[in-house]
Amino acid sequence: MIECILKRHDQQPVCKWQGGVTRQFAIYPEGREGATAFDYDFEITSSTMDYPETEYTIYEGYDRILMIIDGKVTLNHGDGSIADLKKYEYDMFAGNMKTSSKGIATDYEMMISEENKGLIRIFESDNEKVIVDIKKDMDYELTYCGFYCDGDDCLIVVNEQRFSLSHGDHVSIISSEEAVCIIEENSGVIINSVIYFNPRK
Repeated sequence: MIECILKRHDQQPVCKWQGGVTRQFAIYPEGREGATAFDYDFEITSSTMDYPETEYTIYEGYDRILMIIDGKVTLNHGDGSIADLKKYEYDMFAGNMKTSSKGIATDYEMMISEENKGLIRIFESDNEKVIVDIKKDMDYELTYCGFYCDGDDCLIVVNEQRFSLSHGDHVSIISSEEAVCIIEENSGVIINSVIYFNPRK
């Protein structure tokens, strides 16, 4: 089973949070409320931090991976750790940890239920094709692979399906088997999110 979901920039749900505006790229299962409803296995969003200082929402039962895609921030965590993040740098931390930020920025963030796991990486503009393997982890039933276009445009090929992305578009691939994605015609940076997960029953 391989399922692909393309969300154009103008199709992505947008809502306000206390620090700015949040745009939803993906959620599993589809149709869940997201945010603090805690009714999902994972959610992928982009949020603006519009104020010099912001208190983050607590996400009980989730881990967070937060990458900066515009601006820079300093994250101060309740355990005393500090993360100074510039563009395309990221931090991983527990969602139930008290966290505040200093700085005005926009992020790309993954909220993943703590029994699952994820990673994030970027692919920069290159004339060569980039092959991204969707691999199986035997501890998890499904693999999620997402691509966010942070450049002008790119082409993502999944098996025989072709997705032409413009800036701000996001495509999600959910697979129960191994598969191959190919990045072509990339004119900037693509953010790739990967999650290994067992759907909640």
